[in-house]
Amino acid sequence: MDAFRECADRIRDTTKLMDKFLSLLVTAEKIPDWSERGDRFSPSLTGPGYLYVFVDKVNSQEDPTDRKRTIAVVKNTFTFQVSGQMVGLRKNNGEPKVTPWLHP
Repeated sequence: MDAFRECADRIRDTTKLMDKFLSLLVTAEKIPDWSERGDRFSPSLTGPGYLYVFVDKVNSQEDPTDRKRTIAVVKNTFTFQVSGQMVGLRKNNGEPKVTPWLHP
């Protein structure tokens, strides 16, 4: 949960209550060791961690073929690579930025 909260705070650019957090988590994966991943954002990501992908969506509407689903346009994609001490963030297809945890 700490890693999830760290990512949410970076998306929202605040540490206030989560009641206004509207981004949707679409992927969460536990990573045994970032050092073994060729797709890691930086060599500073080492050891175990998490890979999260969130999206901001707009124009949500019910899927006419399946009422349990919604269809929306993806406005922003946030890809996070989290290790014990570092957090990497790539927004959309931009350059990833890797920095220490805000809340160690």
